[in-house]
Amino acid sequence: MPVSSHSPALTVTSPRSLSRRTEGTTSPASRRGRKLRALALLLLLLAGVAVISDPHTVFAYADFRCPAGLVERPVSMMSGPVRCERQDGSGASDATGSDRFRVALYLRNLEVRVIDLDFVAGAYLGPALSVRIR
Repeated sequence: MPVSSHSPALTVTSPRSLSRRTEGTTSPASRRGRKLRALALLLLLLAGVAVISDPHTVFAYADFRCPAGLVERPVSMMSGPVRCERQDGSGASDATGSDRFRVALYLRNLEVRVIDLDFVAGAYLGPALSVRIR
């Protein structure tokens, strides 16, 4: 008996069209597994790049101190370099220097500076290419 196309309550679907509808759907467990594999692959790739690039961190902190009997006098109005002088101001010694507080991250094999912060000199350098570090 043929089915009328005007009857909205009764629709006939073939088994072939049902299989096409369910082909693209996956279970939540398989989607979760795919996401975990993708995350594991991304982490593995990131670890490989980190090892190949040879990251080099710099943490430098030093206080400049004058020898006994001498006091620190700033070389200029800006903070940083100082000169050691006698307390009475009669003369300066050859000792000059500055405090140092620096944090940096370089990728040696790729010759990339990620960041370089020199807090005493006030130099804040961001990413750059073709930077060689020894």
